[in-house]
Amino acid sequence: MKNLIAWILALTLMLTGCAAIAEDAGVSYTVQIESGLLNIRTKPNLHAEVAGTLYPGDTVKATGYNGGWTQIDAPVEAGTGWVKSEYLTTTTDGYGQYSNTSGGPVRIRNGIGGDKIGELKAGKKANVTAWAVDPDGACWAFIGKGYVMAQYLSKVE
Repeated sequence: MKNLIAWILALTLMLTGCAAIAEDAGVSYTVQIESGLLNIRTKPNLHAEVAGTLYPGDTVKATGYNGGWTQIDAPVEAGTGWVKSEYLTTTTDGYGQYSNTSGGPVRIRNGIGGDKIGELKAGKKANVTAWAVDPDGACWAFIGKGYVMAQYLSKVE
């Protein structure tokens, strides 16, 4: 019964947080910054040359991922390059506090499908500020210092 409840909660999360956002040609993201501009870099590195800029609410298409960075194809005036993944989201639904209901620790990764940088212990809460869908259609939640697979999280009411 506990597994069924966890499955139902995970399905609800998928419907509110990631909701079939993945597309065959790549995942579309919205730039999630409150003000100012988001720099597009030539390489996945803060010290790389700036190739263009994005505004809050701009839509971009993901073409790759690398250690907390998303390679994007943006509108003509912005160009292509790399941006920090934490500034992109697939949806604004489902933000807020979530708890690890997996029954064990969940890996926190430095990017979507990236290297392990920590763990979110069972029962611990985290604030989800962005959602992402990888090229395989898996949903990921950004929790401030990294990404966790959304299937292990449940919304805290």
